[in-house]
Parts: sequence; C-alpha cells; structure tokens
Amino acid sequence: MDPHRGRHALLLAVVVLCAFSAYAGSLDTYFVKDDFNIVLFAPDGEFDAERWWDQLIWPTARDWDDIWRPIPALTWALEYVIFGADPTALHIGQVLLHCLCCVLLYWCVNRLTGFRNPLSGFVAALLFAVYPIHPEAVLWLTQRTVLMGLAFSLAALILFDVWLHQRRRRHLVGAWVCVILGTLSREHALPLPAVFCVQALLMGPQRPLRERAQDIGWVIAVYGCFVAAYFGCRHLIWGRFTGPYSGFPTNAAYAEANHVWERFWNETIMSGVVPANWHWFKEPVAGDGGPTWYSVIAWTLAAIASWAVLRTILAIRKNRGAFGFIAVAATFTFVSWLPVWEVFWVNKYLLNSRSWYHLIAFLVAWVGVGLVDPWSPPKTPRRGALRLVLPALLAIGYAVILQINLRSWDGGSAQIRSIQMALVEESQAQGDQTMLVVLDTPLEYFGCTTISTYLSTMMGPPFVQPRVPCEALIQTDRWRWLDPLLRPKQPIRRWQDTLGRPVRYYVATTNPVGLQPVFGATEPGQGDLPPRSVFPRDGEIAGIGPEGMAIVSRSPGAWRPPTFRDIRLDRSLNATLEAKIQGLPGTAGDAMAVVFDADADTAQFVLHLSVPERQIPFPLTVGQDTHVIDGAQPGQKRFLVDMGKLAFQGVVLWPPRQQAFNGYLPIAWRVEAKDRAGRSVGISASARLLIIDGRSSSP
Repeated sequence: MDPHRGRHALLLAVVVLCAFSAYAGSLDTYFVKDDFNIVLFAPDGEFDAERWWDQLIWPTARDWDDIWRPIPALTWALEYVIFGADPTALHIGQVLLHCLCCVLLYWCVNRLTGFRNPLSGFVAALLFAVYPIHPEAVLWLTQRTVLMGLAFSLAALILFDVWLHQRRRRHLVGAWVCVILGTLSREHALPLPAVFCVQALLMGPQRPLRERAQDIGWVIAVYGCFVAAYFGCRHLIWGRFTGPYSGFPTNAAYAEANHVWERFWNETIMSGVVPANWHWFKEPVAGDGGPTWYSVIAWTLAAIASWAVLRTILAIRKNRGAFGFIAVAATFTFVSWLPVWEVFWVNKYLLNSRSWYHLIAFLVAWVGVGLVDPWSPPKTPRRGALRLVLPALLAIGYAVILQINLRSWDGGSAQIRSIQMALVEESQAQGDQTMLVVLDTPLEYFGCTTISTYLSTMMGPPFVQPRVPCEALIQTDRWRWLDPLLRPKQPIRRWQDTLGRPVRYYVATTNPVGLQPVFGATEPGQGDLPPRSVFPRDGEIAGIGPEGMAIVSRSPGAWRPPTFRDIRLDRSLNATLEAKIQGLPGTAGDAMAVVFDADADTAQFVLHLSVPERQIPFPLTVGQDTHVIDGAQPGQKRFLVDMGKLAFQGVVLWPPRQQAFNGYLPIAWRVEAKDRAGRSVGISASARLLIIDGRSSSP
C-alpha cells in the first residue's frame, strides 16, 4: 500500500521539468555522425518505406555489425514522416524519452524501497535527470537505442515487482514483453532476467523460501527459452552467434585496438564517478597552479557517493529491504555491462559514454537513496528538510557540470553545420560539376563525435538541396589500410566512380571553421615539347599501409608501374593483388615513382614538386635518376623516376609519417624538359597526388 499517493504527481512534475530544462538549450543542435543515416533515404531525400522496411526486417543497413535494433527504427521513421529531417523535433523526442526514463526510475526506486519515503525515488530520478555523463546518449540521435533499452528495462522491473505483490499474470507477461522490446532496442536488456531472480529472492511480500525458489526456477526456464530463440534467430540470420563490431572482425580485436582494458579503471570507471569533461575542467582552481577543477570535483563527488553508499549498507541492520535494494542495484549494473564488456570504454572527454546511461542508472539511484535513507525516518520535519540539503546541492552541482559538458555538443554540431554551409558556398562558387574531396574532416569536438564518414550523406537530400558531390578522406586511428575503403559502398570507391569531373581538394578547418584548398590552381602544359604525365595521374590517391604502398586511380585503364618491391598495387580495385618484382635497382618498399613521356632527344629534366608551403625543383640526370621503360609513343621515351632515391632529407619527410601534415602528404608534380643547352622546351601539366599514411594503425 502506498501511503504517499497524493505526493507523486508534484514530485514527478519537478523531475520532468528539470530533466527537460537541462537539455532545452541544446534542442536545436545539429545532426552528428551517423545521425545522418538513421533513416534510409531515397535519392531525392524522401522517406523510402521499402528500404526502411528491409532495414527493419534485416538486421542493419551496415555490412559490419551484427546488430538488430528495430524498435528505435520504428520511432525514427514515425518522427521523420511527421516532422521531416528536423533535428529539433528529433531531439525533442530524445529528451522526452529521457524524461520517461526519469519517471520510470522514480517509480522503480520507490517500489523497491516499499514506498517508505517518495523522496527516495524523487532524489534518485532528479540526480539521474541532470547527471553530467548523459549528453552522448540524449543528444546523439542514433543512441536512442540506449534510452529505449533503459526505459523498457525499468518498466520490466516495475511490472515484475507488481507481479510479486499481486500475482496477476498480465503483469508477468508485461515484464517479459518489456525484456524482449528492451533487447530489440539495445542489448543491455538481454541479461535483465537475472535481476528478476534477485527480486524474486529478496523483494516482495514475505513468503517461504520454497515459493521464492519456484519463482526463480520459472524465470530461469523462460529466460532459457528466450535466449535460445534470440541467439537462434541471430544464427539463422548471420550463420553465427556473434560477429564483427565497428569494422573489426571480433569484439576482442576491437578491445585490443581501442585499449579497452588499459583504460578501464583510470578512464572508463573514472568517467562514471567523475562525469566531467576533462577539456572544460582541466584548469587550476586558483589560476596559478594547485589542484584542478577536475580533481576538486572528483574528490567531492567521491566523498558524497561513499557517504551515501555507506548509509545504505548500514541500513541493512535495520531493514532487510535495504539489502534487497543494494542487491538489485548491483546486479542490474553488472548484468547490463556484460553485453558490452569487451567494447565499452570512455575517454577523458567522455567520448563513447553512451552506455553509461544504462549502467549508471541504479548507481545514481543508490546514491540518491543513501542520501535520503528511507529506512530511517527523520524524527522531526526539520531534520527531514535538512536531509534534502546535500541532495539539492549535489543536483545543482550535477546540473552545472552538465551545462558545461554540453558545450562540446553545441560546439560540435555548430562545427558540422558551418562546414556544411561552407561546402555549399564553395560548390556554388565553383559550379555544380565540381567534385569536392574534403580531408581531415574533424571527427571529434572535445568528446562530441562529429562528421566521420557521413560527409557525403550530409551533403545530399534531405539535408542539402541539391546534392553537393563530395567525399571525405579521413585520417584517423581507424585507417587500417585501403582494403576496407575499396569496398563498393565505401568513400574511395564511390569517389572513383565519378569519372569525368574536375577534382578539388580541401581541408575542413575548425578554428576558424571553414575550408582551405590543399593545392593551388592546376597548371596546363606549356612549351613546344612538353612532357606528358603518365603516372600518377592528376587526382589519384596513394595509401601507405603495413605492406607497402597502393595507388587508387580514378581511371581504370591507367598505367601501372610493374616494378616495385614489397608494394601492393591496386590494378582492378582489388588491393590484395601484389606487384611482381622485376628488379628495379634500389627501390625501397615505401618508395614512390613518377612516370612521364617526353621527346626522345630531351637531354635534361627537372622534377618540380609542390608540397605544403614549399616548391622544390629536382634536376634529374638521364640514366641515373631516370629509367627508360616500355610504353612510350613513337618518337618519345617513357621515363620512370624513383622518388625514393631523390634527396628528400631536410626538404620533405619521405616517406610521410603520421606526424607530418596531419597524416597525409599532398604533392603536385610536373616535369620540365630542357635541351642540351639547358633551355626549357616544355613543361607538363601539373598532376596532384595525395599520399595517406596508415602504417601506424592496426592492419
């Protein structure tokens, strides 16, 4: 029986108001990262119901994740049909789901504490509403999966507790339906029946242990059937129970590449206890040394949490229900972590913190319950009011930290929008046929994930009308060689298929936000006998990987050098084809060559290279720096210049390293021909080559 029935409406109204107000200033933030791909759009930007239905029935539109989360996809489709691609409307939906989770946490905590004091659920829900680690889950639209997964999980716990007290079958059925819906929203809910077992053992009305054991047995039996059906469907769909994750063949490979276990305690766990973005709190409090704001926050929050946890533990001596609540909270947190144990990590900027939303719910509730201590009623109203002082101060502190953390999301989304508009303006200035290739597009703004590989999507309908033809070539720690990027749907392959368009290379800058050209204007050939550039052609890309260098050409029939040692070449968009060694003297594994045709009587050449902020002429000695190879037209010779043998030291870092030019080296090259008297007789048109260094990444 609930003796505080009349107080719930007011307390819940305050919780919802605080939860919504906390994010009200960020409702107009723009889309980030894969938000641009949450609904399958038709080429004209309209909602494509058939493709969306295929995505809903089949696990995912991606080709590397064994993930099936159809329930959130239903809500995205509904909102898109009603509101279109309006980020504000979609963010309002996110925040309302966050409010729903807070309401459900309020009811769940109060039920688990026997409605002894509704302020227990109120404080728990209030602290959760403004907990500072939530922005990634609430504002990143694709992470609606986390919000819905927690909502269904809390609803399941509430319904199961109601069933324990009332023994009505509809409540038990409802609890299991919520488990299914939660699992199909986010895998955190898959082990939730383990919490049912704890509830059946420790919660509910007084019953013999034998009856409790029977309830636990039924839970285990039903759960066994559910797990068998769930993984049976996974095996039926993919032919395996688990599979790739985030582009890695296994979860273990992902964990190793992202140092999940190395950062588990000092970053992942620390971020849950101290949910403050390091970037905004790294300055000293006094301004001239001493402790930082981050360390002050860490010690303060740790002290409050320890005090609250200690109070709940001490309450076990007074009431068995305190132990039951602690057991439920601990079990919920642990089993929710199990589905992501190999892939869950958070850095000091709170990047990748979305899973904390589900995992932290009952830990925050534990702190709230400990501060209120419903098992020890205050002796006077004044003492009861004093108990709310510390929770109120803690909630205010959380709210302040949250607003500061939200700067990353406001700045990150503004950055995306500004770059998008800059691309539109540049495209209009250059003409509709311009192909824009943007390099080093920012991936993260102090913890806010930004554009990533979805630049092409965000530059088309329904986000931009008409489509701006561009692709992003991004250098990150995920650049593991060109192989993945050569698949049919990946950026380089799409870029290569757009033959016949002029190419312009830009760097997307962040301070100030905008675009900067990588190369100057291309120069045409000049003179009476200009050489002709053969390889690499203008607009081609080279990638250096662990096994050497590969050239990605926009022209399928372009000439390929036959003689490189330990170099992987891409002849037909198949980067597994290796070049045969034909004995070019002195060619290093990471070397590069240029090939050009010139008049057979040319006596001297000068290779002109343009790299960032430098223009470098290299006189070439015929027969020493150049090698005549087959393939020239009548009256001409085809020359190959081994750039690995040229004197780059002190002029250009060769081969380019990750530290040079942000991991890529843009080169514009042209060849000047001279007669025996040293007079110029012609210079080739300039050709641009982009070399991307991926050797420091995992192969």
